[in-house]
Amino acid sequence: MGDLVFVVKTLVITVALVVLMQIKVGSRTVEQHSLAWIHQSVFVEQLQEVAAGAVKAGRKGVAMMSGMLGIKTAQFESRVRNIDSEIEKIGSSALSTNAEIK
Repeated sequence: MGDLVFVVKTLVITVALVVLMQIKVGSRTVEQHSLAWIHQSVFVEQLQEVAAGAVKAGRKGVAMMSGMLGIKTAQFESRVRNIDSEIEKIGSSALSTNAEIK
């Protein structure tokens, strides 16, 4: 019974939040204001850079561990390089999007 109450309570809170986010303040909704604030936040830029660095470190760690275990990694390493270049593209496009918004 407690699980059902939790689900219903969470559903009601979610619906209320969605409805409140659609209220217009000036020419834009509260949702649009909050999205603009998030995009302009310096914190988001730093978080994006940290996430990209963590992914790179993880990929290199896996490559290093597979090398220690004697697994053939030539194909794996080329995939890692491709993924790293894609991450850099995504990170640079996110940073340019943030610069455009500012």
